[in-house]
Amino acid sequence: MVTLATVDTGNVSPRVSWMLPIRLLAEHLRPVARALETGPVPSQHSSEPTAADLGTSCPLPSDIRDFTGRESEMADISEEIEGADGFPIVQAVYGMGGIGKTTLAVRLAHRYKARYPDGQYFIDLQAHTVGVDPLTPEQTLRTLLRATLGHPSKEGSTLPELSSVWQDVVRLGRIIVVLDNAESFDQIQRLLPRAGQVLILVTSRRWLEELGADGSVPRQLTVFDEDASVELFTRVVGRRRSDTEPEAVEELVRLCGHLPLAIRLKAAYAKGRPTWSLVDIRDEMAEEERTETERGRRQATPADGRLGQLRLGTAHPVRTAFLTSFRRLPEPHQRLFRLLGLHPPEAMDRRAVEALAEDGQTARAGLHVLTRESLVNEHGRSRIGMHDLLREYARGELVAIESWESRRQASGRLIDYYLAVALSARQVQLPARPVSDTAELLHPQLPDVSSLAPSLQWFELEHQNLLGCIDLAAQYGHTSYVWRLPRAMGMYLSLSSNSKDAIPRYERGIEAAKASDQRAVADLRGLLGDALRAEGKQDRSLAEFRAARSLYIGLGDTVSAADMLTRGSAPQRTIEGPEQSVASCLQAIEEYTSAGDSFGSAEAEYLLAMAARLDGDQARALGHLRRALDLYQDSAFTAGEARCLNLMGVIQRLGGDYTTAIGTLEEAVHLYRKAHDNRGIAHAVNNLASAMALAGNLEQAIGIHSEALERFQKYSPYGYPDALLVAGDLRSRQGDHAAAELKLQEAVRLYRPMRASFGEARAHLLLAATLRQQGRYAAGASEAVEALNFYRNAGNETGAAAAQRELETCQAGLEDASGND
Repeated sequence: MVTLATVDTGNVSPRVSWMLPIRLLAEHLRPVARALETGPVPSQHSSEPTAADLGTSCPLPSDIRDFTGRESEMADISEEIEGADGFPIVQAVYGMGGIGKTTLAVRLAHRYKARYPDGQYFIDLQAHTVGVDPLTPEQTLRTLLRATLGHPSKEGSTLPELSSVWQDVVRLGRIIVVLDNAESFDQIQRLLPRAGQVLILVTSRRWLEELGADGSVPRQLTVFDEDASVELFTRVVGRRRSDTEPEAVEELVRLCGHLPLAIRLKAAYAKGRPTWSLVDIRDEMAEEERTETERGRRQATPADGRLGQLRLGTAHPVRTAFLTSFRRLPEPHQRLFRLLGLHPPEAMDRRAVEALAEDGQTARAGLHVLTRESLVNEHGRSRIGMHDLLREYARGELVAIESWESRRQASGRLIDYYLAVALSARQVQLPARPVSDTAELLHPQLPDVSSLAPSLQWFELEHQNLLGCIDLAAQYGHTSYVWRLPRAMGMYLSLSSNSKDAIPRYERGIEAAKASDQRAVADLRGLLGDALRAEGKQDRSLAEFRAARSLYIGLGDTVSAADMLTRGSAPQRTIEGPEQSVASCLQAIEEYTSAGDSFGSAEAEYLLAMAARLDGDQARALGHLRRALDLYQDSAFTAGEARCLNLMGVIQRLGGDYTTAIGTLEEAVHLYRKAHDNRGIAHAVNNLASAMALAGNLEQAIGIHSEALERFQKYSPYGYPDALLVAGDLRSRQGDHAAAELKLQEAVRLYRPMRASFGEARAHLLLAATLRQQGRYAAGASEAVEALNFYRNAGNETGAAAAQRELETCQAGLEDASGND
């Protein structure tokens, strides 16, 4: 074995003078040179080094002037380096191409140059260089030994001998070595120090988990957050220009997927076009994104897309980075990567990947490799994510290589998996109204959604993927899924009050089902009626319920036909009046009774209770509520129980029994939370805050009411003015009448297009009191008259009496004020 202890003589390079006592240099170096000469040595110089080059190969690249981000990683790695006095240290980072691994390693090397003064070296191990094979351990050792010991003569030596010399080099000197772009642990294993004060920084796209055996666990680098992305773009393009168009910068970094290399390229592109606005640059890239999406829908071969926009002259560094990772995969793993381009953009469950790949074992093995190669990333144990630009690249490979039929079959397996889970989850949400549908394929591995909470959590987690699968079904001609998926999602969309997503999907499903499945059309029309009602579009809502009822009658489904009467009674009351609404509910009860359907009867009894309360007949309302509560309990429908208790609490509050009302409403909130009914929670908390304020617990009421406002804004804009009524009342009770006035005026404005007469009447009544308390008696009287007219037209004697009292109080105040004048 050749070591520095056994060599005799030689000439010394300046770079090695620190390693050996001066008097030993001449006798030690020549045999080292002889030991290092087997075959040509790769060089980062364009030609063989001359005498002037000795000791200068593998120079550390210049530091990055506009370096930003990575504060957390820098701090963690710096802490380990600074705590390793007298010991060798290896630090590794890994991640997808373009994530900034090399930039971070070079910044760290420059930071610690003074700590390791005897040399700083950088070598590209060529794991992902187009047209170049990765360096072998022998090539790497020769290159590094030439850098540290000077240019050797050419004589043979073995890999163990080279490694032994290298270990002496790192043992005797304080140096930094950046091993960039490593392919594998085997490639770098013999370069890792066993002793000495040396810092080795390793970068790789692959997770080199073997390093963890010695405590050098690689750190994964992920994309920048928005702040770091904007800062990087700004440092490249210039702060003055960036600060004038901040929204364009934010959109540009989003289009770059927050990938540092992509951001740097796009910023450089913008800097080279000083006459273009950043909005112009953004619009150009956004148009490519839209084109990419549209071509994907037609399944045409993608154009350049966003990847094509990320260029440097004629080169495409981001695309090339992806290509070099992709081409190193075995074909089965390449195919899995391509197929992942079919999946909607959100993170996916591993079981969805198994459905996509058709073979679970192939999917599991492939995901392990793709994760290790940083082509996908793990989101916990069971979920996988993929960067937007990698997904675009995968789609390009998919369309270029996979046939139309292959893509269609794979998309069908994926969509059917999501339908299978959605149907299982839907059945536990409303067992009394099951959806008559089953998945077409056998899926051996499905998530557990056998109880309410997991079923709703699954829908919330997979919401965007389900919507994406509806689009995917349309793209590949899986027409039945265009209506089957939104129908399976219906209960969840209703509970989450997500009418914005629901309405266009229901409308699209209706059009897709018209020619072949009238039951699906009826089901979706009923769901569309619910969503339109939640949006305050009462006319269209009632029309959809009636169209659905006609279809159900034609199909001989009397229970579903009766459901359309009950669900349509709320918009019917607004449009046609309370008598017609009540008549529909009574007719529905007759139809439910004939069919022996207790759940439907519970729904109708509850709606009759609502109508009685609005008519001012609280005793009749409580009777309906008690019957509905018993029927809901028999049907094990928790949300229905909560609904009854919520209305009971309101009636108790109106009757002045605040203590009982608070207890009832607290139970309603509890049951709504158990049922995960966001809209119901908002209503119950709103009513609870009102009851607490009336009971004198003003601070407690204000404390809980913010939740109602937030939930209404997020889940039920139609109910938001109800929360504004309570907010106005709370502010008025605090003595902040000006703030109360603003809340109540906003409530009036929101109620008016909804044609919600009782809500608007209550808003006018509270506004009258608020104005009166400010001494504005004439304005208060005017608002009281508005409230009075609403209540009289609705036949609500209780409300009319309250409005009359407020009017008289305002008029008295006006007379007193006139008398004092």
